[in-house]
Amino acid sequence: PMRITNEQSGRAVHRLRDRVDAILVGIDTVLADDPSLTTRLAKARRPCRDPLRVVLDTGLRMEPAARMLTRESAAATWIFCGSDSDPVRRRALEEAGARVIQVAVAPGGGVDLKEVLAEIGRAQLNSVLVEGGGRIHGSFLQAGLVDQAFLYVAPIFIGQAGVPVVSFPGEAEKEAPLRLHSIRTRRLGDDVLIQGLCFHGE
Repeated sequence: PMRITNEQSGRAVHRLRDRVDAILVGIDTVLADDPSLTTRLAKARRPCRDPLRVVLDTGLRMEPAARMLTRESAAATWIFCGSDSDPVRRRALEEAGARVIQVAVAPGGGVDLKEVLAEIGRAQLNSVLVEGGGRIHGSFLQAGLVDQAFLYVAPIFIGQAGVPVVSFPGEAEKEAPLRLHSIRTRRLGDDVLIQGLCFHGE
């Protein structure tokens, strides 16, 4: 796959991973990219820390051979699925080293995000980096569960082949747009990082 952002942006993302307690993605990202979700910082002054890897996988489509479950890392992998998920697939993922957690399914489909965050919080984990994809971003934003956003922008036009950064479920596309506040920007070579706070209910 074509790399969009540059190496400086990549290092910034890995520094961010090193600071958070957990990193979260949806199953579509896992199936498309097979990420390891580890922290990789060359020439770091101290050992890098891998955050807990969290996958939202309502129907348990993740494969036991996924890199998250086969690459060596001190970090655990948690998979959140629906309460009616296949017990055979659940057992296979658990045997591969994952912790599989059944939660309620939200009315619009997908696992209940508040239950997911509550379970993470019960483990005394206080920060979660939501890396995607677009539907996961949209669901968290729509539910008012995002404190701040980090947008890495590259000077590249992709067109229809691109994947949306945010895709709001259902009728949310017709609602007023969500705006970031207290904006900070930073140049990363030719890329730009836009960082802002998310205020809800305004």
